[in-house]
Amino acid sequence: MSDSTGAGREGAQPRQVRCISNAGCEDSLKVDAIYACTFDRDAFKFGLLSVVDENGELNSYPVQMFEFIEVSNGPASSSSGRTEVR
Repeated sequence: MSDSTGAGREGAQPRQVRCISNAGCEDSLKVDAIYACTFDRDAFKFGLLSVVDENGELNSYPVQMFEFIEVSNGPASSSSGRTEVR
């Protein structure tokens, strides 16, 4: 079952999220940037989301820092797994 966060869609991996807050993570995340993420049920239980950040690393961040987005056939992601919103 899917909820409004898209968290229940394990088959739709990887997902894309837009950063809406980077408080405390300014070096790793940029507000309004689009990032690839994977659903990790255990992390999500603790309010965390696994995201490929600015360093190209998969790290866990609070889910409140992101909003799930639907991406159509737009620009290709960079090697870091993110696409800038223009």
